[in-house]
Amino acid sequence: MKRFWEIDAIRGFFVVLMAIYHGIYLLVWFRLIEIDLYSGWIWFFPRFIAGSFIFIMGLSLTLSHFRAKNKVNKKALFFKFLKRGFFIIGLGFLVTLGTALVFGAQSMERVVFFGILHMIGLSIILAFPLVNRKWLSFFLGIVVLGAGVFLGNHRFSFYGLLWLGFRPLSYAPVDYLPLLPWFAFVCLGIFTGHILYPQGVRRFVVPEIKSSKPLNALLWIGTHSLWIYLAHVPVVYGVLLLVVSVVSK
Repeated sequence: MKRFWEIDAIRGFFVVLMAIYHGIYLLVWFRLIEIDLYSGWIWFFPRFIAGSFIFIMGLSLTLSHFRAKNKVNKKALFFKFLKRGFFIIGLGFLVTLGTALVFGAQSMERVVFFGILHMIGLSIILAFPLVNRKWLSFFLGIVVLGAGVFLGNHRFSFYGLLWLGFRPLSYAPVDYLPLLPWFAFVCLGIFTGHILYPQGVRRFVVPEIKSSKPLNALLWIGTHSLWIYLAHVPVVYGVLLLVVSVVSK
């Protein structure tokens, strides 16, 4: 089954937006610009990006299931999801270590204990029973979203269920995406995958678009999104650190 270029392009587009936001965040961090990151459009911007990216991931899991189900048995497919999930969770713990080194001396409350990589890795594993269940994914997505919105209005005195959505008091990390409500976007992505690409076949017409450098760039970014995500923050951080050190001399 061939890849659908529109999915790679959309994924690439949201990776670019994510990089733009992280650039803005680091500019604020280095005090090169003054923006209130916790109100207005700038508060909504990263949440829109994350929700859209996770939604596309859920849709892609459905297509991955359709591609593999005629080639490998269910057990082999499960271990494929399991291996991928644990790999990304492992990368998430590297982010935890990195943020602990950067922010830990100032405040452990800014350390990423459960960010987008942790969430995506665990979601890939949890999504396996759902990828072939369209309506269960839809209704579970609605329930998870509602539960997450409810929990988002409360704070708790413990850290043990932080990953699930029980946010501790005064916890304000640079990246926090608990399963409730973010797993809802995975579920709704799976549902949409069944609607738009039943059995892995596109059920709508995509206009022919001539190949161009911007489109090819988006496609490349979309197919290498994980590694670009991991690389861009250290690169931008290093460049800005160099700029600040030069300007301050």
